[in-house]
Amino acid sequence: MPYIRQEDREKFKPILKQLWDIFHHIKPGEMAYLIWNILIMYRVSCGHTYQHFVEMLGVLESLKLELYERFIKLYEQGKLQENGDVLIIDLLIGDEDGKG
Repeated sequence: MPYIRQEDREKFKPILKQLWDIFHHIKPGEMAYLIWNILIMYRVSCGHTYQHFVEMLGVLESLKLELYERFIKLYEQGKLQENGDVLIIDLLIGDEDGKG
């Protein structure tokens, strides 16, 4: 996933520092624009083969899963603890005293 060696991260630090300044006010469409252009640059530099398209999809899917595992899952677990579980049976039978 995104866990590349420390020495390999060095070449990206200047770019990431620039992006950090921009990301304080970025909109979702602008984030999509940046990600899209990174993918296009990869495509242009690596070629137009099915293998490269699959690699790009794999990176996006892996990032989606990483986002879920590291942030969304923890958020949802916190809300579960805060508000209690939601079970379909609770919706079917109504309130706690069973009177619906």
